[in-house]
Amino acid sequence: MTFQDLLRRLVILNIKTRNQLQARVARLRNLEPTIERATRTLANLKTNSPSEIRIRSGFVYQADAPPIDPSDRRAPAPIHRPPATRLISPTGSSLRLYLLALYEAHLHARPGQRPSNRRPVISYDAPGHGWVDLLAPRSNLTTGGPTNVAMSTADKKKRRIVSALKALAKDDIQLVHLPNQGKRVDTYEHFQLLHEAGLQAHADPVPYTIPSRRDDHFTLPAALFLNGWIHVLEDSELAFLMMLIHWREMTQTFQVKIPSDIRVLHYGIGKETYEAHRLLTRFGLVELEADPNRRSDGTVVNHKDADWNPLHQFRITASGLENPAVEMAIKGIQKELRGVIEVLRLADLS
Repeated sequence: MTFQDLLRRLVILNIKTRNQLQARVARLRNLEPTIERATRTLANLKTNSPSEIRIRSGFVYQADAPPIDPSDRRAPAPIHRPPATRLISPTGSSLRLYLLALYEAHLHARPGQRPSNRRPVISYDAPGHGWVDLLAPRSNLTTGGPTNVAMSTADKKKRRIVSALKALAKDDIQLVHLPNQGKRVDTYEHFQLLHEAGLQAHADPVPYTIPSRRDDHFTLPAALFLNGWIHVLEDSELAFLMMLIHWREMTQTFQVKIPSDIRVLHYGIGKETYEAHRLLTRFGLVELEADPNRRSDGTVVNHKDADWNPLHQFRITASGLENPAVEMAIKGIQKELRGVIEVLRLADLS
């Protein structure tokens, strides 16, 4: 491949990245009132909410590595990933809804208890009391493609919740039980959470209980939910952040260094999701200490000649989640965008 070919590929990649970043900024600005409303509704559920919630490790980490070769650094097939990375979707809401449901469960149940779910999917008579009010959409629900049927914003919100619940209740996921499944009405009402590890091999689904200190778990700060980050972060960014938190707590290390085979085989995070660290650092949630022998995408310089694989080090910024999500995300994306535009300018000059 010639230098001109490489330059052309670089330009195309950066144009695509520029367009994606610009679209994300526009989307966040458009959805800011909706995100603020959903965040405020969640915060008002209970005044003495916990400072953190416990999530069992099986949600993000599988102890037994699948029998595959991680050398190509691609994410394993979904069947070989833990639930958190199996749920990653650029447009879906399953991962965010499940995390929100775990947080909501911690508000009214104690360790060892099975939380009840009396919250309706949508409440037409009492807005603010349904699951649709706790989950901000990924895009503007008042616009969209042409349709033959007029649909209210509330019904569009409900459709997204239903779609997420369908995904969570799949036989190969089993993170949610639908007690009314098969009924013609209220099919998705009173859904029940299942164990965070999801599908149990050769066993019935395990009901969810609030983890105790004795359970193998990691903790997510309540600020992730109460400052709007749960609505602002993409699924890949949520999965990457949970991986860092879990590994830090499991290894009791301040600087997080995760070998690539563990990242791929045990967390199910391949090259594409690994790239989430770029914007997480821009958002002020993560600090990166890059190894000079490793490129930004995780590949190693002179890999064939290296006797060992240098690792990026990450440090989770303690106060990062305490900042308002939309404001910090827009600022971070704009910083990244300026860098991408500068690359395009230099490429044009060449």
